[in-house]
Formats: sequence, C-alpha cells, structure tokens
Amino acid sequence: MAQIHFRQQAYEKCLENADQVLAIVGDFPDAINLRILSLLQLDRNEEALEAAESLVGSNPGLTQGYWLRSIAYSSLDRYDEAIKDLQLLVDNVPESPLFKLQLGNLYNASDRPRAALKLFNEIYEDDPDYEGLYRSRGDAYLSTGQHAEAVADYERELAKNPDDTGTLNNLAWVLATSPKDDVRNGARSLELGLKAAELTEYKQAHILSTLASGYAETGDFDKAREWIAKAVGIAEAEQAKNLDSLKKEAASYEKSEPWRELEVKEEAPLEESNPRQRRRPRSEQRSTDDDFSCRFRFCGR
Repeated sequence: MAQIHFRQQAYEKCLENADQVLAIVGDFPDAINLRILSLLQLDRNEEALEAAESLVGSNPGLTQGYWLRSIAYSSLDRYDEAIKDLQLLVDNVPESPLFKLQLGNLYNASDRPRAALKLFNEIYEDDPDYEGLYRSRGDAYLSTGQHAEAVADYERELAKNPDDTGTLNNLAWVLATSPKDDVRNGARSLELGLKAAELTEYKQAHILSTLASGYAETGDFDKAREWIAKAVGIAEAEQAKNLDSLKKEAASYEKSEPWRELEVKEEAPLEESNPRQRRRPRSEQRSTDDDFSCRFRFCGR
C-alpha cells in the first residue's frame, strides 16, 4: 500500500503507512526506504537524514542506505558529504548508471562540471538512452559555456520528456541569452518559456525570468518588463537567493537591452577519497533503479 501511495504522490499517506508497517515488523527495508523518500519529498530533510543515518548504521553493507543518505545530504546543501557516499557506491558498484548520474549531478551542483561531464560521457558510451542523461549533461555543458552542446542535449531530452519544466526552462534561457549568435533563437525560446510558465502556473520566479528573456530577445520589451517585474515580486516575497540577479535583468530591460549570459565555472577541487575508509556495499533484493525510486536533481538554472 505504501508503494501505491508513493506512486500517486500521496507522500503523507505513504509515510503514515510505512510507519505502521515498521511499528509491527521493525526492520523492513522497503518500508524504511519509502519512509525516507517520503520525508524527502515533503522537505522534511533533517528527519530524512536522521533516518538514513540510522539505516547506514544498522545495515552498513546496504547500498540503499548510502544512496538515500546522499540524497538527504544534498537536500541540505551538504554536497561534499553526499559526494563521499555516492563516490563509494560508484567505486564499488561501477555497473550502476544511476549512481554515476547522481554523482555527476552533485559534481555540477558543487561547481565541478568537468568532472560531471566525464561521468555523463561514460554513461553515454554504455547507454546513450539512459533516463535523465541528456538533461544532466546539458546542465554541465551550460556550466562550462558550451552552449551549442547544451542546446543539442536539451533538445534530445525534450524529445523524450516534452513536459519537463527544468529542461524547457534551461533550453529557453540559453536560446534567449547566449552571447553566441549562432545559438540564439528568440522564437523558439519564447515557445518553450511560455510552456514552462504555463506548466508551473506562472508561480516560479526563475521561469518567469526566462520568459521575460525570450520576449526581450524577440524585441518585445514591454512584455519583458512585465514578466521580469512579476519574477522580482515573487523572488522578494520568497526572499530568493537570485533576487539581485533578477533586478539586474530588469534594469537591462528598462534600457531595452536583451540579457546576455555566458557562465564558465572554475572547477572546484575534488577531495581525495580514502580507500581505507571504504566498505563494499552489497546489493539489496530491490534495485535502486526500480520504479518507485526518486530522481533528485541538484543543478541547472
């Protein structure tokens, strides 16, 4: 029943059911997994981390504990700790593309996009159709200023997942704001930006900012100013971290100038792993790739 609730995105009911099972059975891996995943979906990240720590402590050889703990760490922006857990899994379960994909996403989120690209290209060599690969690799290309490559991967991802709002937004953004003339396409950006805004009910500041950039690129600065003002208003209400950036975009549109952005991140150093501290996790009966596993993303615009 808990799995059904999870698939239906009824996370409170899933959590309640998992707690009931654990109160009766005790140590039941499926119920523990679903409990942690539900806590993460409900943004109860500290509780999720506590539960994942307990799972690793009681079952130090299970891959699922380290994987769930890495997600909990990441949800709390504790990327280096999350990377250590996923690096252990990649080292010891190298056949898993899921672990490589998640590690690459963490590398990109922690300003290591070139390390991320190395992993994404390894996945591509083994399985070019792996779910989520093109979105993740597109984000890494965007972080290294490789706009044409990012556009190509985002288009591939949209061909598979046409309603993915993150991909719609990131592609619309680079098509509107790239300083590279051969990359920009204002009409296509506006088409994608409108779809992303509609799918998110015009409630997300960064997506409305992207919509504004599309209008600016097509020369409709009245609309650009209208939508960036709405984006700034939402960001102010939420005390968002990107508020200053949105205000800079607004100032550009007040001068009837389109926004241009080329971000090339410097590569942050990777910590050396300590082989003596590694344990070789063992696989559980249930794969982490099954259909109720969450896919968390930590990068992109």
